[in-house]
Amino acid sequence: MIISRVDPNYAQGAPVAWWMKIAAKIVLSRLPVDIRRFQKIGIFVNSPRSETLYRNIDQLLQRFALFHNATGHAPRRYVEVGVGDSVDRALVARAYGVQSTWLIDSGPYATQDIDHYVAVNEEIGKRGLAPLPIDTDLSFAQMLHLTRAAYLTNGLAGLGQIPSDSIDVIVSEAVLEHLPYDEFSAFFAEFHRILAPEGMSFHGIDYHDHLGGKLNNLRFSQRWWESNFMRRSGFYTNRISASDMLARIRACGFDVEILSKLMWPESPIEVSKVSKDLNWSSEDLLTCSMQIIAKPVRNRAAPATPGI
Repeated sequence: MIISRVDPNYAQGAPVAWWMKIAAKIVLSRLPVDIRRFQKIGIFVNSPRSETLYRNIDQLLQRFALFHNATGHAPRRYVEVGVGDSVDRALVARAYGVQSTWLIDSGPYATQDIDHYVAVNEEIGKRGLAPLPIDTDLSFAQMLHLTRAAYLTNGLAGLGQIPSDSIDVIVSEAVLEHLPYDEFSAFFAEFHRILAPEGMSFHGIDYHDHLGGKLNNLRFSQRWWESNFMRRSGFYTNRISASDMLARIRACGFDVEILSKLMWPESPIEVSKVSKDLNWSSEDLLTCSMQIIAKPVRNRAAPATPGI
C-alpha cells in the first residue's frame, strides 16, 4: 500500500467559505437551468482536459492491465458505475478488446457531442491502441452500438439488468462516496452478484467534502444531512467513513486490498465540530482518499437483504 500526504489546499476550489458554497449550491440546484450553462460561466467547472484524459483513458488502462496480469487474459465484460459527463471509457474498453460494456448512472448526464468522442478516439490512438471507426456522421446511439456499450441511467436498477457471474471488471472513480447512504450495501450486493469468480472491482474513493476539500460536511447531524432537501442540493456525499466503508464492502462478500491512501497531515476539522451521531475514528479523519480492489469471495455469500 502506498501512503501519500495531501497538500493542505487539496481540492479547495473557489476561495469562498464552505457555508457560502452550500448556500449557493442549494439555490443553483433548484433553478430550472441546465448545469452546462453554469459551466460556461465558470460555475460547476469540470476537471482540466489533461486530468480528464488521464482518468478516462490512462487510469482505466491501468485497471485493465492489473486484471490482465492477475488472470492472464484481457477483460471481456466491463461495468462502469458513475459515468458522469461522458462515455469516453466505452471507447477505451472497446479499443482494448472488451466485448461488452455496461455504463451505469443515475441520470443521462453524458454529453452526446460526437465531436468530443472523435477527439477522445484520437487520444486513444496515441496510447498505442487501434482507434475505432468513429466520425462526426455517427449519432450518439450509433457510437454506443459500435462500442458494444449499454448506457443505463436508472442507477441501482440498471445493475439488476446485468447477468449474474458475467462481469470481469467493475470500475468507479469518485463515485462510492456519492451513493445514497441507505443503498450503499445494495450496490455491493449487486457487484458481488454480477462479478465472475475471478472478477475484480476497482474503486477510487474521495472522503473529503465537496465544499472545499475538507470535512465540513461532518458538522451536520445525520437526520438533517440525509433529508431530501440536502440530498438534492448538489453537494451530497454519504459521509460513510473509510473504516466503515471497508467493513460494509467486506460484509457483502469481498476481500479488499488497499492500493493507496492519500492522508492529511492533520485532521481538517476539529473533533469537537463533528456531529455527535457520526462515528469517525482519528484515522478516518485523516483519510482524504483511497484506491482499492475488491474481489468476490465465493464461499462467503453476499447478504440476501443488504443492511446499511
